[in-house]
Amino acid sequence: MNTASLCGLTPRYEALQFLWQRCADDGLVVPGVPSDDFGSQEYASDSEIKSFCEINYGTNFPMLTGQAAKRDDAHRLFAWIARESGFLGQPRWNFCKYLIGSHGHSVALYSRVKAPDSAFLVEEIERQLQDG
Repeated sequence: MNTASLCGLTPRYEALQFLWQRCADDGLVVPGVPSDDFGSQEYASDSEIKSFCEINYGTNFPMLTGQAAKRDDAHRLFAWIARESGFLGQPRWNFCKYLIGSHGHSVALYSRVKAPDSAFLVEEIERQLQDG
């Protein structure tokens, strides 16, 4: 998921932490990828991002360093997703979610509208983990 600490959707960090705690032992990895690409809504330094997330949302899931989520210099995860899924697979705003199966292929894209802890998404994640 591409994340941003100063976005109206920032409380989604709490939902990501919920997913991490619920499913990490089953193999789920929840990497947050901070990006300032959408509305300049991310802190400038990685230490500010980390502190903000830990203090305000108690996060302890893996957070990458600040990265581009779009453009030619996009983080290699987003570049790979764009190759796998095409234009429609690229993030359009903060908190786009990507479900990647254990087989290494993109399973689904969920827009910022879908909450990370929505029943539908949690069920899909658990199904993917069971199918392994």
